[in-house]
Amino acid sequence: MPTIAIADHHALCRAALIRYIKQAEPEYEFQEFDNFSTLENYLQENTPDCLLIERHLPGWNNESLVPDNINPSRTRTGILMPFPDLQEMGEGTPSFDAVFPRTLSSKEMLEGIEKLCNGETFVVPEGFAEFQMQGAFPHHDTQAPQASMPVREKDVLAFLLKGASNKEIARALDLQVVTIKLHVRGICRKLGAANRTQAALIAKEKGYR
Repeated sequence: MPTIAIADHHALCRAALIRYIKQAEPEYEFQEFDNFSTLENYLQENTPDCLLIERHLPGWNNESLVPDNINPSRTRTGILMPFPDLQEMGEGTPSFDAVFPRTLSSKEMLEGIEKLCNGETFVVPEGFAEFQMQGAFPHHDTQAPQASMPVREKDVLAFLLKGASNKEIARALDLQVVTIKLHVRGICRKLGAANRTQAALIAKEKGYR
């Protein structure tokens, strides 16, 4: 099951966020933290699919923003903050995959979290282009969708091209079926496909093997 770690010292914010996500994605699992110390201990032994961390989480003074023991190829990180402000976050190139201003709508927040769990970045629709322009998303190519497809999605796509089912792909890649479904959803979104069959056809036209 996809796991989301939420680190925010506001218990009400954590509860509201989890409640909303569960309504849309009941298969997600959650881990909650109200300070950086407990989060850091958790990350030493665990690798969540997605980390949502409050910008001013008590005990977090890391100027690089992302905790040192996060593996960016395995865990996508989103920053929860009152409003997007690069100056407030300090100089240098921050290593995160999304910024979630608290002014976001619930729909936009859920869209961003789904993208993170699919191995993508999330750019806030309005007033946020400067983050991408100034290199706030260093892990990913932001040009053509197919160029930015994560390795795991490419693995899943290779099986889609062979006509494999979600169960067959999950067994071959040693993943949960629900995780494969999320990857298929991400592949369809990147390729502009309505379903897995159309995604496979488009991928063949684009030269995927």
